[in-house]
Amino acid sequence: MIENITLGQISAGFAILLILIAGAQKLTEVLFGKTKSDIKSNKECITKLQETDKKTKESIANLTTSIDKLTDVSNITLQSLLALIDHEIDGNGIDGMKNVRTELHKAIVKK
Repeated sequence: MIENITLGQISAGFAILLILIAGAQKLTEVLFGKTKSDIKSNKECITKLQETDKKTKESIANLTTSIDKLTDVSNITLQSLLALIDHEIDGNGIDGMKNVRTELHKAIVKK
């Protein structure tokens, strides 16, 4: 049976083999080339997300600090109001008002 194979058939077989190899190579380039570009794209996205995450954490920290300061000022303001109400009711409470005044001075200077 091998004896009946012609040179043309051998040439055709090699041509088909070359076409299959070239197709496999192209398919590999497409698949792995796309994968490489996807990996690069994903890395860029991850980097951007990490930068955004860092900025978000900094913003949250700044907001937390601001809220803490506002809470302190609000508490001092409420203490001041309470001291004024106490003084208005009984005419005393001068010492309480002096303490609140000291706290207000500290809060104003701290800003």
